[in-house]
Amino acid sequence: MLPKKCPLTKPKRKRTPKKNLEGRVVRDCLQALHDCSDVIYVERRNTGSLAIQGGGFISFGSPGAADIWCLAKVHLKEMIVPENEDDPYEFRPSDSYLVKHIEVECKRHDGKGRQSETQKEFQEFCDNHHIPYILTTSSVDMMEKIEQICLDEPV
Repeated sequence: MLPKKCPLTKPKRKRTPKKNLEGRVVRDCLQALHDCSDVIYVERRNTGSLAIQGGGFISFGSPGAADIWCLAKVHLKEMIVPENEDDPYEFRPSDSYLVKHIEVECKRHDGKGRQSETQKEFQEFCDNHHIPYILTTSSVDMMEKIEQICLDEPV
């Protein structure tokens, strides 16, 4: 005996969310940067091209550029000169800071994401010009590296 209401099409299966896609990592990193008090400015970069009506394409963005660039505070310390020459100098936190430009490239957490050749060239450009370049698979990893940069420690 057939059911009274027999579906004509297959039932739609619920898709399980893919937790480790690059877009998710980018969103998590952007949120973490927005929440960080040491980050002054954050921008998401998009690269690609669009087909235009009548034929042809319009390209946008710089090929190989990192997913996110931000400006972060690098805190300075005040040096206290001792009265006695034999005593060591003391340092204390200052209200002053420098601004550091940081590039962040996000990849999938599952290890399937790979840098393209143009991304590797961009990373090399950053390294040659002493611009911190963070290649990350999670917002936690990225924030640890940003904290090191803001404390002016080697990454």
